[in-house]
Amino acid sequence: MSWISNLSSTYDQCESLIGKVSGDDNSVILLPLFHLQLKAQIEIYIDQEGNFIRAERIPKDDQVTVFPVTEDSASRSSGITPMPLFDKLCYIAGDYDQYSNDSKNKRQCFESYIKQLGDWANSEYSCSQIKAIYTYLKKEHVMQDLIADDKFDKDSLDDVARFIVESPDSMDEKVWEDSLVHDCFIAYTLSKTSDLGICYATGEVTQLTTKLPAKIRNAGDKAKLISSNDTSGYTFRGRFKNAEQAVGIGYVTSQKAHNALRWLISKQGYRNDTERIVCWASKTIKTLEPFDNPFALFAEEKVEIDTLEKYAHQISCLLAGYRTKLSNEKVSIISVDTADGSNQGRLSITYYNELLGKEYLDRLNKWYLECNWRLHRKVDGEYVDYIGTPTPLDIARAAYGVDQEGLLKITNSKLQKKCVDRILSCIVDNRKLPMDILQCAVNNASNPQKYGSYNWNFILETTCALIRKHNIDYKKGEYSEMLEEDKYRKDRDYLFGMLLAILDDIENSYYYHAQMDFRETNASKLWNIYSRYPARTFEEIRRKLQPYLAKTSKPIRENQSKRIEHILECLRDIDGFNNKPLNENYLLGYYCERAEIRKIRSNSKKEEE
Repeated sequence: MSWISNLSSTYDQCESLIGKVSGDDNSVILLPLFHLQLKAQIEIYIDQEGNFIRAERIPKDDQVTVFPVTEDSASRSSGITPMPLFDKLCYIAGDYDQYSNDSKNKRQCFESYIKQLGDWANSEYSCSQIKAIYTYLKKEHVMQDLIADDKFDKDSLDDVARFIVESPDSMDEKVWEDSLVHDCFIAYTLSKTSDLGICYATGEVTQLTTKLPAKIRNAGDKAKLISSNDTSGYTFRGRFKNAEQAVGIGYVTSQKAHNALRWLISKQGYRNDTERIVCWASKTIKTLEPFDNPFALFAEEKVEIDTLEKYAHQISCLLAGYRTKLSNEKVSIISVDTADGSNQGRLSITYYNELLGKEYLDRLNKWYLECNWRLHRKVDGEYVDYIGTPTPLDIARAAYGVDQEGLLKITNSKLQKKCVDRILSCIVDNRKLPMDILQCAVNNASNPQKYGSYNWNFILETTCALIRKHNIDYKKGEYSEMLEEDKYRKDRDYLFGMLLAILDDIENSYYYHAQMDFRETNASKLWNIYSRYPARTFEEIRRKLQPYLAKTSKPIRENQSKRIEHILECLRDIDGFNNKPLNENYLLGYYCERAEIRKIRSNSKKEEE
């Protein structure tokens, strides 16, 4: 129950934000207790004496409304269960049955609603707005007023209405935004005592609830985190006689926890298909998340991050700002999803963890510095090269993505969600990189013919970052994105990757200088076979490239031949020129040798100019 008590505590700490609207579309709000965000389609204006003034249709971008709800109405699906104040026309209009063919039980809906509203309006917890609305609705001519005001048609039978009570002092008192109305309803709800019990989250004896709210991930979400309404199944039978023996949750605690979770998800939650993941700090709320790309947070300095040393410095500076705020705070991470990815059934907590701020930032720092590489990404409409760490979604796309219409997509949403969850655990729980994810990424990178140029380079760069992380986790070794003589001389797989880059470059250079259209090289065609039988496939590709070498300029031909012989000599020194399959390090060798060739060409071109 730590997640409930943690969220409930977060709600208390953010008390000053309750009822305040935020977000780009003004739809993010920390709800008061016993309230929900729903949509209304009609606005009814009345005066303080309960007289009708006019009605308006509500634009779609302004329909979200804060509704008072009861324990039953918050989770209603069928039957007669009225809302306390705002509701469908069939509940609030006493003359609804006179204008609707579907009038079965509609009178009962109104009678149940008006009785419930009357109890509130006549209680000590009422206020002038509630009394005015009750006075108006008792007259039973809502439908007549809407028709006379030309604000009703046959398609409006299921519309929901909200109220504005005008007064001499104010001509626009929105009842759903009035904190006095919120407070009155909260006090009225708390005054209605019921059976008491022990709340498993707080340990206090308090009013319990068995009907926990839904609408956690979005307004249409019907899945619940806790439910015990399956009295004929096996939810609790066989262990307990009734649901209350299985678990007891305080009504107020449940409201606080669910309202806080809704608010955090809508405010700063990460969307992983139908799964929602949110990370927050106990006091400052907003913190650096495991899904953030640090490159996007470096602002104006991001274009200068071109070495591992600069990247490490920038990460250190970035985290230093958070350390001053989070060192002694608690950072929490929770993810929720349904088993089948729908909006029905039960909502599971797929991940939950709490850490001290210092420990959390240390783990982020470790991940950023160990899983990084030189990346080529599109940022703000421009392609930029920089040292950075791929996001969990980038890793999932590299491991399981397929090329569809030029885009790298994951066709299995469950696979994507599971991969992102496992990478999240690697980051936050400081676990080693899963071998199967790495192998899937290596397999994709070893099949360049399946992808377009940009997508394959995306996979290659991301895979190199994973290989670097893998080597640190399992082999206690570390590779840079630049060639390192002392390392590649001893690494057979790395050397074969360098050879592959040179073979690929020879053919591409010929096409470029001959001004021919791009075509698939022999190295690309035989890439996968090369990774399994490197020595034999190298000789075959080299033989096929002889015509291309003969047609290139003498300086380039001699330089490439000299480079190949140097690498072959290194392989012979370690007795590595054989057909033993290559491990993932050959991709690092390929990438680094290709980058070195481009660097030399670029420098030569600058010198010529």
